[in-house]
Amino acid sequence: MTLQTAIAATQVLVAAVTGIKQAPEYAPEQISEFPISIAYPGPGNVGFGPGGGMKGLRSIVIEIHVSRLDLPRDLQEVTGFADSIPAALLADPTLGGTCSTFDSIDYDFGPLGYGSMETIGFRFVIQNVKILS
Repeated sequence: MTLQTAIAATQVLVAAVTGIKQAPEYAPEQISEFPISIAYPGPGNVGFGPGGGMKGLRSIVIEIHVSRLDLPRDLQEVTGFADSIPAALLADPTLGGTCSTFDSIDYDFGPLGYGSMETIGFRFVIQNVKILS
């Protein structure tokens, strides 16, 4: 199991959430459709695992972007993800069998931006994704 495999599995789970239009495995150069989920590695650590292997406690960052054009409409479109994204992830604590488990999901909300585009949305951080290799 690798961190990138866990990130890809996370995007599969998020893509199934109602309202998400894109959840690519790797961040695109430009966004063509909203809402979009962008996932990438966050802070973590690695150490000795069972049998001389490696044990990683990693984090995965998921950003849900909505274009910032009409604030009332944009807020209406994005606010429901505060519940639906964590629910989708917590329903599969092994992230599709790519990790042993994870501890929790932190999040914040506000302006995000993507390149020169103004976006708003959520930044979720899946904490202590346990990956043995």
